[in-house]
Amino acid sequence: MSQTALSGSRTLSARLVDAIFERIQHNKLSPGDSLGTEQDLAAEFDISRTVVREAIGTLKGLGIVTSRQRQGIVVAKPDLQPVLSKVLTHSAIGDGGWRELASFRVVVELGAVVLAVRHATAGQIAGLRLLADKMNELVVGGQLGGVAAEEVKRAFIECDLQFHDLLLQAADNSLAHQFHQMLVEYFSRGKQFMATPTALMVEQHQAIVDALEQRDVLAATRTMTEHMDPVLQLLSANAFQATILPASR
Repeated sequence: MSQTALSGSRTLSARLVDAIFERIQHNKLSPGDSLGTEQDLAAEFDISRTVVREAIGTLKGLGIVTSRQRQGIVVAKPDLQPVLSKVLTHSAIGDGGWRELASFRVVVELGAVVLAVRHATAGQIAGLRLLADKMNELVVGGQLGGVAAEEVKRAFIECDLQFHDLLLQAADNSLAHQFHQMLVEYFSRGKQFMATPTALMVEQHQAIVDALEQRDVLAATRTMTEHMDPVLQLLSANAFQATILPASR
């Protein structure tokens, strides 16, 4: 196996990580494709197996490679959830961290609704319509039927989370959907601070579905902008931030 130099000012381990990642991309390697054994990589790059082991450990931590018996190091099946979790947890640390996440959620939701207008299937639109109708029933029932306010709020929030999850699925972008799932997991920990459901919230959900049915990007974007505005206001409360700050993992 021909030797390949690791040039640059970074540590050998970091440079090897870059080299392996570049090889995976350049050669368009797929999950399960072999990168050789630790011994093979040490010989190819003319470095110690200790350095190789350190670099492989980093790549494993990122979910890029894994080890298999009799195959050595192989490209791993993509699993972005652990990586996204670390990114979001890191982003939430420090002053203004949760405001940053809230802003990012708005970006994801607005971008997703544009894609959903173009890609949503009839089945997905029908599912969104059912959820919007259910939210309407909850608000009307809570006002006219004497249903306990907290029960209405809890059920409404669950429908709302399902609505936005399905909307992200309709956008047909796996990465955006995974990011959104992580964001919603964080925000849902502060349910008690979320606003009481209103007729306006219901109207906004219904208007989003109408825009999807009509394939109207401008109407969908305008309504989603109005719908997401309270998120930034909500996340500005220190009490809410303290409540939903995730435990270190």
